[in-house]
Parts: sequence; C-alpha cells; structure tokens
Amino acid sequence: MKIINIKSRYELNPSHVDYVRSIALNADIYDSEDHGISYLMNEIPVFLLDSRHMPDREKEISDKPSTEWLGFYSHQTPILGGNIPTIGICPERIMGCVKTDEELMILTAKVILHEFAHARMRLHPSSDYLPVDEFYEWMEEPMANLMVINYFRDGVYSRRYGRRSCEVARVTNCVDPASYVKAFIEGQPDNYRLALELYENGIWRWRNWANSKSKIQKKTKEKQDWLNYVKANVGKTDESTLKQLFEALHK
Repeated sequence: MKIINIKSRYELNPSHVDYVRSIALNADIYDSEDHGISYLMNEIPVFLLDSRHMPDREKEISDKPSTEWLGFYSHQTPILGGNIPTIGICPERIMGCVKTDEELMILTAKVILHEFAHARMRLHPSSDYLPVDEFYEWMEEPMANLMVINYFRDGVYSRRYGRRSCEVARVTNCVDPASYVKAFIEGQPDNYRLALELYENGIWRWRNWANSKSKIQKKTKEKQDWLNYVKANVGKTDESTLKQLFEALHK
C-alpha cells in the first residue's frame, strides 16, 4: 500500500498496514471476477491528512469527530500534471473515535477498506458514472460499508476453514473485529447505517449498482421510491420491500 503523509502529525503503524492488507488479500481469494481491493492497494495512493486539510474542514465538529469524514475517495486528483484516483484518511480523527490500540487497528482498517470499496465500485470494468446526489449517497455509501462487512467476514474468519496461511484473527485478541465494525456502522449517519440491513437481508450485490448507474439515472420514480423508503425506515426495513425496491432499480 502506498502511504504518503501530506499533512498529518501521525504515521500509520506498520502493523496496521499489514493488518488491512491481510484482510484484503484473504478476502479477495473468494473473488475472481475482477481485481479486488488488494490489487487496488498497489495502484491507488493513500494520503494522510490532518482535520484542517480534509475536504469537510468547514464542517468541523467541536465535541467529537464525525464518523462520516474519517476518509474520502477522489476519482480524479491533480498530481504531477495528471488526474489519478486517490484516497485520503485522517489519522487524528480515527484516533478520536477509539479507546484502545486494538480498536485503532480495526477502525483504521475499516476506514481504508471503505474508501477502497468506493474505488472498486468506480473502477470496476463495467462501472459507469452517476452524478452524486441524495439518491447516490443512499446507495453508494451503504454499498461501500457492505463491502467492508464482507471483507471483515471473509478476510478475518476464513482461518477457521483452512483457506489461508496467515492468521489475521490473532492480531486482535480482545475485540471481535466484525462485531466492532458493525457496532461502529450502527453509530454512523443513517445512509451509512443502511449497510447493516442490506447485509442482513442478503442484498450484497454491489456489482449490480456499480454496473447500472447510467441506467438507474433514468429511473426517476424508482430512485425516489427507494430514497423515500430507506430514509423513513432505517433500522426497521422490511426484507421483501427492500429487495423489491432494489430489483426495480436494476430491471
């Protein structure tokens, strides 16, 4: 992973970098359809920034860090005369959300994987573009969190089935990584928190979303139906209704 400290007082601990890379490598074993996050980690730089240089600096929260702005993905960042995908994370904000070194390791991995999930959806071979609006935020952000949940599931616990060599699960001894990630997502804004219900209801098909954005852009009614329902029902969505609305978008 290409880590570049631009404006942060903190560096990433090498063990934290190894941890997130191990999760990505182990999870990608299950996925042969395209380049996974472990591949993108070799291609997209991760910049470390302090809170004053994050894109939302004008929205600074005084009492506690916003869980919505621990990192960001930019599809085109001007660097050395070109425009390349980049990821930025804010170590000091991440540190402000945790109580122990163990939690710091897990949350750092969660934030990095979330941003690479955005990159994966944007750079998927069949992906296309959709303007960032309210609907986009209520589909893209939970899909990124959903991918994170799946990566922690497959990348940490597959040891039990003998399908990997390194034992990521032993890095954390007191905190269950997947449970911690789900609990953190539970405290995020509602559109991020929707990922928990997508996961529980089996709507794991991020590729459907990544591959159908231009087609979905034309479905004004179906988009509004999805948006109205999920905004009003986060935490209490009905599996049948959620799946029906999702399928309507992708027909």
